[in-house]
Amino acid sequence: MPFRIYCIKLYYYSQLFEFNFAKRSYLCYFCLSNITIMAVNKDLLHLRAKQKFPTKGDLLLAEPFLVEKFFHRSAICLVEHHENTTSMGLVLNHKSDCTLNDVIEGIEIDTEIPLYIGGPLSDDRLFYMHTLGNIIPDSVEVVPGLYINGDLRIIKSYINSGGKIEGHLRFFLGYSGWDRSQLHEEIQKNTWAVLPIDDNRNKYLRGCGNAYWEQRVVELGEDYRPWLICPALVSLN
Repeated sequence: MPFRIYCIKLYYYSQLFEFNFAKRSYLCYFCLSNITIMAVNKDLLHLRAKQKFPTKGDLLLAEPFLVEKFFHRSAICLVEHHENTTSMGLVLNHKSDCTLNDVIEGIEIDTEIPLYIGGPLSDDRLFYMHTLGNIIPDSVEVVPGLYINGDLRIIKSYINSGGKIEGHLRFFLGYSGWDRSQLHEEIQKNTWAVLPIDDNRNKYLRGCGNAYWEQRVVELGEDYRPWLICPALVSLN
């Protein structure tokens, strides 16, 4: 049975729930603010492609109806991952309301540098991901061509001297983490799709929001195309 979309005029509210009809399970999303009511056959969202388990540097793309505010339509880069220990990642596409200029001193350029929400853990801690390599002493390689952290004084000097930021350097508050085996269990439940990053490292430090997530889902291939028909939950934006 195909899904149908119904639109009526109402006011601000949004909800996601599951119901059964004709022995099929459906997810129903409705948002009251020029409201869209949308029922989607859950079978459309089941993945036919076999999921790979992630390695360090891979991206995790949230399934479209994951409603937790830190992870809705998120694209997370795994900066640390080992099968028998904990895992750590940074949400690449959720921009905060703050700028780097708000949280550290010594930024002398007028351009406001955005801060991203890396995750719910240690949200007072600053992280930065970059493609600058050996230019930044003490950087930690995630994969060749992509690095995390390093000497903050050199980072500031790079910025103040007019170094390129978009596509080369991105700042985060907080991080995302998983206990031992937790991430693998979530992947088996299709909470996340695993996307190996390609050689164009710079593109992962460009763009933000739902458009960023959609671009990465397209890179997953045809099996994930149904994810793109699902509306974003506007109440979490």
